[in-house]
Amino acid sequence: MCDDNNKLLIELGNRLVLSEERERHRLADELHDSTAQLLTAALMQLDLTAKSNSGPTPRINVARESLRNAVHEVRSMILELSSHVLFTCGLNEAVESTAEHIEKKFGLKTQCSSDNSLINLPDESLILLHRTVKDLLMNVVEHANATGAEFSISCKDGVLELSVSDDGIGFDAASVMTLSNETQGVGLFSIMKRISAMGGSMNIESEQESGTSVHISVPIAECNTCREKN
Repeated sequence: MCDDNNKLLIELGNRLVLSEERERHRLADELHDSTAQLLTAALMQLDLTAKSNSGPTPRINVARESLRNAVHEVRSMILELSSHVLFTCGLNEAVESTAEHIEKKFGLKTQCSSDNSLINLPDESLILLHRTVKDLLMNVVEHANATGAEFSISCKDGVLELSVSDDGIGFDAASVMTLSNETQGVGLFSIMKRISAMGGSMNIESEQESGTSVHISVPIAECNTCREKN
């Protein structure tokens, strides 16, 4: 009975992640098709007004700068919300884009490495893996007190390997993973269960003041799902 309940909770958790990602994608589309377009059109009108007069007035310049900032913020929100890169460019590029966004927003220096495999997985699996990497990087931002993080992704012999390492304060992995009331523990525990539901495994290596490394392995049904780029 306990095993059945655990499986149900894990399944519900994964469904929640997928539902959240679909809603984020919908909001990103609405922002792109409405708000971003309207702001861009308004900025173009101000530019035309400035050119048609003797020159831009101070008020016009202030308004143009405010609109440019608003356009930039909306585009950043679209990037943060959307999975567009994931479905058009693949998992490697999506993770790199996420890492770049986190670096710009939070100042965490990130370094990504990949064997350039083209990873062909069902959309739901791609969403869950991308969300997992994002959650791990945000865990570094929120808890590790780190200045940098490294991410690697590779695929060989039908196994997808992911790893995220940081130079932060580290922790006692055994005690945190007992699902205590610590927010960090609950987050890592949830990620581990998510990966387990995909048939994979997650290993955490961490010591106080020595940083943390999280290694994830997920089997892929067929070896030919990983092809090298030309």
